[in-house]
Amino acid sequence: MKGLYRVAGEEPVKSDSGKKTIGIPRALGFHQLGLFWIHLMTRLGYEVVISPETSSEIVDRGISAMTCEACFPVKISHGHAATLKDKCDYLFMPMLIEMESNQGNNSFYCPYVEANTYMLMAALGLDARKVIKPAVYFKKGKVDLRHNFAAEFKRLGLPFAANEFDRAYDESMAVLNQFDRDIKRVGAEILKNLGDRRAIIVIGRPYSAYDSRTNLNLFATFSRLGIHAIPQEFIDLDGIDVESEYPNMYWGFGNRILQAAKFINRDQRLFGLYLTSFSCGPDSFVLHFFNHEMNRTHRPYLELELDEHSAGAGVETRLLAFIDAIKNQTQITILSDKEINFMPRKSTAPLTERTLYLPKMAEGARCLAAAFRHLGCKAEVMPTYTNAGIEFGKKHTSGKECFPCIVTTGDMFDVIDRHIGQGANVNDSLAFFMPETEGPCRFGQYTRLHRILLDKYKYVNVPILSPSSEDSYRFSGYFNNDQAIEFRKLAWQAIVYSDLIEKALWRIRPYEKIKGKTDQAFEAAMQAGINAIEAGGGLQLIRAAKRAARSFAAIERTNEQKPLIGIVGEIFVRTHKESNQQLIRALEDLGCETYTSSVAEWVEYTTHTGIEDSTEALRRQKSLGNIGEAAKFWLTAKYQRLVASFIAQPFNSLLKNRFDHKTEHILEETADIFSNHINGEAILSIGGALAFAKDGYNGVVNSMPFTCMPSTIASSILKVHMRNKAPFVDMIYDGSIMPNRDTNLATFTFQARQNLEKNGRRS
Repeated sequence: MKGLYRVAGEEPVKSDSGKKTIGIPRALGFHQLGLFWIHLMTRLGYEVVISPETSSEIVDRGISAMTCEACFPVKISHGHAATLKDKCDYLFMPMLIEMESNQGNNSFYCPYVEANTYMLMAALGLDARKVIKPAVYFKKGKVDLRHNFAAEFKRLGLPFAANEFDRAYDESMAVLNQFDRDIKRVGAEILKNLGDRRAIIVIGRPYSAYDSRTNLNLFATFSRLGIHAIPQEFIDLDGIDVESEYPNMYWGFGNRILQAAKFINRDQRLFGLYLTSFSCGPDSFVLHFFNHEMNRTHRPYLELELDEHSAGAGVETRLLAFIDAIKNQTQITILSDKEINFMPRKSTAPLTERTLYLPKMAEGARCLAAAFRHLGCKAEVMPTYTNAGIEFGKKHTSGKECFPCIVTTGDMFDVIDRHIGQGANVNDSLAFFMPETEGPCRFGQYTRLHRILLDKYKYVNVPILSPSSEDSYRFSGYFNNDQAIEFRKLAWQAIVYSDLIEKALWRIRPYEKIKGKTDQAFEAAMQAGINAIEAGGGLQLIRAAKRAARSFAAIERTNEQKPLIGIVGEIFVRTHKESNQQLIRALEDLGCETYTSSVAEWVEYTTHTGIEDSTEALRRQKSLGNIGEAAKFWLTAKYQRLVASFIAQPFNSLLKNRFDHKTEHILEETADIFSNHINGEAILSIGGALAFAKDGYNGVVNSMPFTCMPSTIASSILKVHMRNKAPFVDMIYDGSIMPNRDTNLATFTFQARQNLEKNGRRS
């Protein structure tokens, strides 16, 4: 590549030929795709400038620029962008959404990589007119990338010709593919000439494994110590099946890491060294699965978790100890291809013969259980956050996973222990309900970890019911078509109704004259809703809604005005009272009224996203299948809004404007600072917080689990864009009791009262 690019120095780079200069930060996706981007932008007529290799100065600049705590590679990306931003005409920072993949839905980048562009723009105050940020879905191919580049170049007023782009794409991809073939040929030659000697496969994301600062010059250490080490990218992993055993492994790098694990298990000479970073969200789950694979062959491996505080001496000590371990390792099992591609067991016992346990997220879980009971399932809500459950959850997780995963894991096994104590055979009598997503958030990995733990303790026939956001929770494959339609309708009614009575609770309780009256009204309304839903919902539920609204309206209230606080954040923690340490009660005790983004908001968003995706698929290819898929999502949205309006009507005068923001409204609020190409909760929190501020709320809380990626992304952007709009605070939960958390909340509510005194309330 000599001559294709220049490295940024102290002064801005001026092109000798008069070409515009494009700066590409040497971080994150660069370590996988830098060769392609350099060739592509050069062929499109630009002079490419890249940042220097990561140095202590770049690390320090990155850490100083961060608006929130994230993994080390993200901190480094801030340093590289800061180094380049004033030294080129444009920064090239694409939204990397999907990598190329031939296996199912396993192509997503992690949320931090997807959203890094907008995190950088907020932290560094970058001018959007100087940032080229096309959405990149390599899985969709050249035509989709051309479409996104054309839209981005048009936004910036840059010339664009489709035929020139296609030629540049083809030539640049040919270069990248040839490089990939070359390094795999080298890897094959190393393995061929290895003989009986043992070797280490270095596993990890390219931006962790191949940046000399993030890996602490690991490969130089290998060379000095005479250790045979092969980078993961040098191994041909094509054809190794991961999808059969990990059907929802939607991260592209996660898929490759598990392919590498299976490759290692085929060869007694090979051992794994897993490079990761502190606070790497995907690795908090992928490491469980990698460990699961290594344990199947009794094979030791070394995990190196590095960050800005790590030092080379400590790494070398651990490396030498690992070398001694693998030299002395004799009990290694070699797995056949059939064993490597193990198919997870699935129970065929009907749900009606089991008790189906639901996680208690919001109070509405009780109504959702009633919807299952209407279909003949013996459904109950799990007891939650018990001492025994939390102890089990912490014992069998690393503490690096999302806090909701720890809570739900503990809840499940607490239920199992209770049934065993009653003499039940849990393999025949229990089932668990745990929805999932199709990425890129970690939530979709809970069920696989749960499955591994259930199998580990011999509960191999306990099924997990896992409807997905991919089809807007249609419950495909769990019920027959008629049952699925009936359940989805009833489940939506349950969600809407339970959300509404909680909104009434939050609206009335801060002002009640007789303490406890609102809680009594809520509990009576909840039980009435449960009875109506179990009987089939519809008109019975609307009558229950009317009675509930009258009951809440009859409660005597004071006429005072309190600060109004909007709560956004990760859906489980913001709605699970035990996890957020009674956040709403705490705010009320501090003299505030609250409103929390509802469960219905998430369901409506997944439907809206389904409409967008199916419409885009229809644009690319007009077929009966695509027409049908788009029509299904469109009809679902119409039904959802119609039902919501009927159930909400009795509450209109009571709640006034205390209703969720429509998805379209949320996306409008984020149009200039974020993108819905980055699907998930981050955009709902960002748009929801800004909408709350515009509506005259006196403060916004971002309720989140420790290390939650979507909520951290939202925080990084909101800390900048909420300035001078309304007080904003992150409330971060991990199960610990911390006095400064209470102090932070008290300080925030003081600011909210000041905001009320200065601006009043428009809501």
